[in-house]
Amino acid sequence: MSAIDEESIIKQRVLISEVNYKRLAKLSYELISLQTPSQDEINKLRENLILEFQNYELALARLQLQMQMNGKEIEHYNNEKVASTEKIARLDVKTLELQTRLSKAQTARAHREEYSKFADDLFKSRKFEIDARKLNYDLNEGRQSTSNAPTPIENDDKMELDDTNNKVIRSVTLNISREKAKRINSGLIDEIAELEARKEMYERTWNQRKDNFQEILEGLQRFRSQVLEEKMEQERQEEMNEEDNEANDEKMDTTS
Repeated sequence: MSAIDEESIIKQRVLISEVNYKRLAKLSYELISLQTPSQDEINKLRENLILEFQNYELALARLQLQMQMNGKEIEHYNNEKVASTEKIARLDVKTLELQTRLSKAQTARAHREEYSKFADDLFKSRKFEIDARKLNYDLNEGRQSTSNAPTPIENDDKMELDDTNNKVIRSVTLNISREKAKRINSGLIDEIAELEARKEMYERTWNQRKDNFQEILEGLQRFRSQVLEEKMEQERQEEMNEEDNEANDEKMDTTS
């Protein structure tokens, strides 16, 4: 509720209280302005004055109760607003952090895949070179002399075996890293989706509470309008009754 609306409601309530005050002042003035009142007139005015005081106190109590209720409702919804805002802020920070971690994990995965491709190409070219050397040795096998020293083909076979083992070890290592990165990425994606769902739920809850609070305010406005109309109607009836009583009094005075 804005300050302008609150000030308008306060003014209208003060006007309602002012009407009751004027009626009390009028009765008090009538009571003290009587020159030679009879005991019946004094008793009648006193009873009317007591009734007006009771009505005035009742109106004040009702307005005070209504004001306290409005204050508690506003405080309650303000506290909920602050709590919801803090939760949404924490979720935003957590979501941003998870998105940053996911981006880093995806970048690291792309680098590993690029390295894996480069390593595969390198090992393939190395294996092709070894196969060519084997073929060249097979063509010249008859012209080679036998000796106890290891032949070039044995050295090449050993090199091929070492290269194959290295490739297997490298492949296993890369596969383990990929699986771990895949699990991490999957977990981060699921956690981000969960946080986004919770954020949407908090937003829906806040909007629903905001609508409920607006309905309460509208109900209070309608209640205030109804009270004002009832007061105006009551005053109009009392003024008519007073005019009738004055007319009857004047008629009786004229007759006497």
